[in-house]
Amino acid sequence: GHVTTSEAFSYYVWLEAMYGNLTGNWSGVETAWKVMEDWIIPDSTEQPGMSSYNPNSPATYADEYEDPSYYPSELKFDTVRVGSDPVHNDLVSAYGPNMYLMHWLMDVDNWYGFGTGTRATFINTFQRGEQESTWETIPHPSIEEFKYGGPNGFLDLFTKDRSYAKQWRYTNAPDAEGRAIQAVYWANKWAKEQGKGSAVASVVSKAAKMGDFLRNDMFDKYFMKIGAQDKTPATGYDSAHYLMAWYTSWGGGIGASWAWKIGCSHAHFGYQNPFQGWVSATQSDFAPKSSNGKRDWTTSYKRQLEFYQWLQSAEGGIAGGATNSWNGRYEKYPAGTSTFYGMAYV
Repeated sequence: GHVTTSEAFSYYVWLEAMYGNLTGNWSGVETAWKVMEDWIIPDSTEQPGMSSYNPNSPATYADEYEDPSYYPSELKFDTVRVGSDPVHNDLVSAYGPNMYLMHWLMDVDNWYGFGTGTRATFINTFQRGEQESTWETIPHPSIEEFKYGGPNGFLDLFTKDRSYAKQWRYTNAPDAEGRAIQAVYWANKWAKEQGKGSAVASVVSKAAKMGDFLRNDMFDKYFMKIGAQDKTPATGYDSAHYLMAWYTSWGGGIGASWAWKIGCSHAHFGYQNPFQGWVSATQSDFAPKSSNGKRDWTTSYKRQLEFYQWLQSAEGGIAGGATNSWNGRYEKYPAGTSTFYGMAYV
């Protein structure tokens, strides 16, 4: 209760696509996407400063830990160098600096009180490693203005910083974007079969754009080299695992000119969507405007299918995933660990 997710918005688009197929009324698809844009895709005013983001210095490194009790984690400004973000400039050239992805979690009626009145507001939870259960998470505002929590808001519960600044930050869950794009693919196909393709054309264009930005989920958290088993900063696409990871996150200062972005080192079978990858790679209506989008999705959807095969047991079940950062600290894998393109089974 009181909370909704980007997954829910993606299913809303899917329901309207099915409704259009059954009734011939396609207005709901555009409405559903507009609701998504109005509420759960941060607009330019909600992600200020992205034009200041430097893809050659995407974020400051912090270790992950196995248990919440080890947090806050120290931000290592001087001792760990991160890799470079190879996809950002490609996206900026096509669309500008702002990210076009959903934040994954919203308080729909301001039940936690971080927003205004009863208006929906962005919140977040998971911040403290793999063992942090839903019941251990600390709900906190995505737009941190030090109005709630302690003197530093909620920031010092999660990271040790030299000083704390007011900031915004968002995290996506790529299964949701993949599902929304998949739903629009079917809406486009069915509408065209009814001679009504123009009714969803504007949404198709936006879904294609979202697919391009979804490439941010293909990269290691700190853009470290895949399979290195240490903190080796990557250049170019050496940090690309081409899977749909748990998330990508981005953030920046409020009233300040700085921004950051991270990928994710961990990928699970449940977030993969090779169908959406195939759509973005091969279907002209959904073709990315960026220079490398089609190429990246061609690699990705094939890699995702391989991932399913690698994870499938002899009995048929598919479970688990892979990581490029053992224990969240880029440690050496235990002897005998099965690997997928250099990533360890987890």
